[in-house]
Amino acid sequence: MTGGTGMVGRRIVSALLEIGYDVRVLSRQYHADEPNVTHYKGDVSDESILVKFIAGAESVFHCAAELNISSAMWQANVIGTEQILKACRAEKIKYFCYMSSAGVVGRTNQKIITEDTLCHPQDDYEHSKLAAEKLVKQGINGASVVILRPTNVIDSDRPGALGLAIHANIVSRLKLFIKGAECAHIVHADDVAAAAVFFMGKEFLSPECFFVSCDHELLNTYAGLWALYQAAKAGLPAGKLNFPLCLPIFVPYLVRKMFRGTGNKGDVRYSSDKLISYGFYFSCGLTEIVRRFAR
Repeated sequence: MTGGTGMVGRRIVSALLEIGYDVRVLSRQYHADEPNVTHYKGDVSDESILVKFIAGAESVFHCAAELNISSAMWQANVIGTEQILKACRAEKIKYFCYMSSAGVVGRTNQKIITEDTLCHPQDDYEHSKLAAEKLVKQGINGASVVILRPTNVIDSDRPGALGLAIHANIVSRLKLFIKGAECAHIVHADDVAAAAVFFMGKEFLSPECFFVSCDHELLNTYAGLWALYQAAKAGLPAGKLNFPLCLPIFVPYLVRKMFRGTGNKGDVRYSSDKLISYGFYFSCGLTEIVRRFAR
């Protein structure tokens, strides 16, 4: 497991421990070993560490990524993935899961995004993650290979779009007024981790890609989350929702075009139909996510 100390990674570690696996975690920071968890200190592009780290492994989850420093993204996200794949092929692992991002799609005119949608990445991060995906899609002989593309991952420490409802200050209300009609694309880290573990033991003849998103829920908008959260805090049933006043959806799109020069319209949604068709169930739907925060 690379990225095993991150928001999704640590949940995958917990899930693996629950079903009886011994786990190895590779991290750039030192962490003391825990019961049934061995920590390796090193970088994903360090071949000598990776050989030891993956030796004898049955499954590999690659969740590590550089998110912030543009100059380091290609080395970490692309070269690092290339080195991990090389080590995995030498060990003949059975399952490989690569944690990508819905962001690789980049600019699109489609309203419903599927795994077949052409990708037009816009920034260094999106370019590096798509390049890494292409390496993963070359496959590993004898292994089932899965690429996951989560949307905006949140948990109790990082509430994402729900933060507007939680803080409910003047700035939050202004952002809500501008962006309220747009899709928020939130998905809980628990569901992303569950999707990664879900495919263990399933056989694929070639690498498969899946979006992990709750965009199929119509209330996954900034205004919808606000209404759900306020109802939950007040103990009201889900049918008693009061939606805040917000601008038409084309307004924030024009604002983004003005200041950034690019951006998708706020009605774009990433489809998890393929993931659901395989039998995956989102245990943290929007209602459950909001209830957790409201409590």
